[in-house]
Amino acid sequence: MWFTRVQPPARSGYIFVSVYLAVHALLFLGLTALGVGVASGALDIPLAISQVRFDPIFFTSVMFGLTLAFGIAAAVPLRPWAWQFVLSVLALSLAFLITLPLSIFAISVWLRDDIKRPFGLNVQGPDVALPPEDRRAHQSEPPPAIM
Repeated sequence: MWFTRVQPPARSGYIFVSVYLAVHALLFLGLTALGVGVASGALDIPLAISQVRFDPIFFTSVMFGLTLAFGIAAAVPLRPWAWQFVLSVLALSLAFLITLPLSIFAISVWLRDDIKRPFGLNVQGPDVALPPEDRRAHQSEPPPAIM
């Protein structure tokens, strides 16, 4: 897997996010199989919540798309576009209330600087955006004396 090329402090974060995305992909794969079973007539259960009824073909196609998105995100290479793709899929997982606490934790893990570095993203310190006169105030040397 691609996370074997990552140094140990960040490796546990990669493994957690990969397993989280793979479990989501398996969940949606099961729901895709349910939709195929209902659409083919093998299962005689209605896809309905209260008074709202779902079209089995639409349900199956949405679940298959989510299976692809989460499955691809679990195994992307170490490229800058891949980090952003995984972040967008993790943001999509915020919509599912049953895994909301885990998705918040996965996003917080994914936004760490040690996770971004192997993807080739430039991680900058907090003082880079400051103008030079403000950077001196944040450094250990005293500012020049004012006369």
